[in-house]
Amino acid sequence: PVAAVTSELSAALKQQGWKDGRGELKGPKNAILKRELGDAKLTIMIQPSASGSTIKIFADGLNWDGVESSPSPAPGSPSAEIDAVKKEAEKAIKDAFKDLPKGL
Repeated sequence: PVAAVTSELSAALKQQGWKDGRGELKGPKNAILKRELGDAKLTIMIQPSASGSTIKIFADGLNWDGVESSPSPAPGSPSAEIDAVKKEAEKAIKDAFKDLPKGL
């Protein structure tokens, strides 16, 4: 459900140091989360879907330079959790685009 996803995402982002941003909206069927960390900003839209929830994340000001060449963080550290989320997101994006026709 949207409320459960909203709560879980909010808690996880807070644990990683993200602060609440302006313009956030939370309802029983839809939510828009706004988060900030330094110069980076996230807008997260959560909507119901047939099999659970659909989540769209818009990012601004994230710096991905050097991420691949960085040493692996200690297991269980906030950096390790961020890396795990990043890998999961990259896989989800790759999976989402694999069935699109070539040339789009």
